[in-house]
Amino acid sequence: MKSKKMIMIVAACLIAVIAAAAGGFWIYQENQKKTAVTSAKDAEEREAQASDDLDINTVVYQGQEYKRRDNIETILFMGVDKKNQEMVDEIPANGGQSDCMILLVMDTETKVTQMIQISRESMVDVAIYDENGTYMRSQNAQICLQYAFGDGKKRSCWLAENLVSALFYNMPIDAYAALNVEGISAITTAMGGVDLTIPQDYSSIDPSFVQGTQVNLQGDLAVKYVQYRDITEAGSNNGRMERQNHFLRAMASQVKAKYGSGNAYESLLDVADPYMVTDLSVDQIEQLGSYSLADEILKVPGETVTGEEHDEYHIDMDGLYELVLDVFYDPVADETEPA
Repeated sequence: MKSKKMIMIVAACLIAVIAAAAGGFWIYQENQKKTAVTSAKDAEEREAQASDDLDINTVVYQGQEYKRRDNIETILFMGVDKKNQEMVDEIPANGGQSDCMILLVMDTETKVTQMIQISRESMVDVAIYDENGTYMRSQNAQICLQYAFGDGKKRSCWLAENLVSALFYNMPIDAYAALNVEGISAITTAMGGVDLTIPQDYSSIDPSFVQGTQVNLQGDLAVKYVQYRDITEAGSNNGRMERQNHFLRAMASQVKAKYGSGNAYESLLDVADPYMVTDLSVDQIEQLGSYSLADEILKVPGETVTGEEHDEYHIDMDGLYELVLDVFYDPVADETEPA
């Protein structure tokens, strides 16, 4: 029973993290007829070099020695839209898309979880597979497409997990959890919604989203808050990610307050179960309830660039290298005595 309750914590938090998966994409799909090729060679060379450097327990960066922390566990959370299909150079991608991705980095000693948000538009080398699952080639494309070249279930999660691990300089990812966007409306309604104060004027999204107004977000209204973006506006996904973060914090707090004890999880579990795929072990699930969120939600550094067909998020690989060092490594003190 306890494991089911903890699964429900995972599912409820996932709703907040991945709600943008459906949104924007149905509006956006017409603009994604091809994947742009940017300056992949430089990024690829820098990534390969850094991957070699960080695939060990101790590294030296800018004269400072760092040791990889051994008290870290990671979970990749994904929001998936399975309704939309994509073609990449005549190759169908039928698994859906992981339109929202957050890496949870859990400190097993402090019991604090650091969230790192990954833009769906991040341009990376995606592994392309044909309909039979045969590897074809690698192509620079938006990271959300990697999920699409799997089976829409465990293999898709595995492909996305491997790509994110490679992006983070081969840092291991211990587990994944994905929630189909179709479950958002049903689950938020079942839990009675999420109460929050609108942080700025979003009345263009919905008349009720006026700055300073307290709202209860459930069902289609919750989906609207976290999914909408204006594709005519460059970088609109960044604003949507900010709303996701706001919604996530409010929801995580209310899930713990409302469902921290008793049997209330059972009804929500019944609603969430058909929409969720995860390889979390029972032990990992049981640990989740004891963690709190870090004050800041980190983001993979980079900038949004307007491409020929759609926005592209160009990752700052040097900045990401430093973020990985900061989150996964500790600096080693210089014990050399002065002469």
